[in-house]
Amino acid sequence: HTRYWRDWNSDVCSSDLFRDRFDWQAMLGRVHCPVLLVTGDPERGALATAEAATVAKRCCPTLDVATIPDASHNINSDEFDRYLAALHGFLSRVS
Repeated sequence: HTRYWRDWNSDVCSSDLFRDRFDWQAMLGRVHCPVLLVTGDPERGALATAEAATVAKRCCPTLDVATIPDASHNINSDEFDRYLAALHGFLSRVS
């Protein structure tokens, strides 16, 4: 299961078809409100890698990154308490 998602993520997100249809970097550059990117472990199926999170932060200075170790793509199911702590922390900073 984990290997399937890791391979799918790598194949799809790095494909020309994906990049040509979805310019997420340009889209993030137009966002000016606070943003929270919550990601897990790419080896377990998380879609955003540390490198992608760095690029996202560069594109959108209002973006905060919360990395939840040991979580797959289903972060709120895998590590609910850590997910909730990251969300509460973010909301307390931007409220």
